[in-house]
Amino acid sequence: VLDRADANHLAPYLELPLSFFGHTHLQGGFWCHRNGVRPIRKPAPNEDEFSLEIEPDVLYLVNCGSVGQPRDHDPRAAYALFDSQRRVVSLRRVRYDVAGAQERILREGLAPLLAERLAAGY
Repeated sequence: VLDRADANHLAPYLELPLSFFGHTHLQGGFWCHRNGVRPIRKPAPNEDEFSLEIEPDVLYLVNCGSVGQPRDHDPRAAYALFDSQRRVVSLRRVRYDVAGAQERILREGLAPLLAERLAAGY
């Protein structure tokens, strides 16, 4: 699910108000309402978290992001937490030892591109 059109095609098949998905390495997602589909933003570069309150009558498609190999030009690890009591999804970003991860990737003989892209988040 990469864009509004993808989310719009899925909306009729969603059975639960909140669905998590992944594999794109792009944190964020979409909310689907009878008035249309809108993107869910990720934390900005100067933010560690963006929280989203789950509203009734809205369907949510949330991508938690990627702890490794992000593709959104933000090298921080990306993840999400769901508080079912408060009905809040928190998209979070955290810095980690990129240089150490790059070193281990190269030491294991993996493709240098995998190490290079960690610093830029692409």
